Amino acid sequence: MVTSDFGSHVLAVRDLLEAAGITVHLGDVTDPNPTMPYTMIQIPPGVPFDVNVAAKQVEFAEDLPVTVVDDSPLNCLRTRQQVRDVLDKAVPTVEGRVCFPMRLTGGTRISPDTSVVIPGTNRHPAFGVDTWSVASTPAQTTVEEAP
Repeated sequence: MVTSDFGSHVLAVRDLLEAAGITVHLGDVTDPNPTMPYTMIQIPPGVPFDVNVAAKQVEFAEDLPVTVVDDSPLNCLRTRQQVRDVLDKAVPTVEGRVCFPMRLTGGTRISPDTSVVIPGTNRHPAFGVDTWSVASTPAQTTVEEAP
């Protein structure tokens, strides 16, 4: 039985970034001219797994790709570091779950997005993708002893 969905974890990571003043898009960027810099959290499937035969303890351990976009490679590098500073060892808050500190598990080089031209500049934005480990277990509930 699934007691939580991974979407609540994605929203918790978004909240961490937004609290630090970082613009976040979830899954897609629908604005044709988004203000830079920004991040986009790619939404993984969030496949839970049972850790006991009774299916009463459902765990999550998922890779969460976070794309960082800025108007130049150097600015993207700086923004990526800001995002890393926020997320490294951060503990998302998810109701009913105990989340573990996030860990950076991979990343791509910063590259130009040649499919996009920044209006008025004839330049391409730059992006890089970091992969973060997000994991949680159900919060333990205490049973009050009968009098």
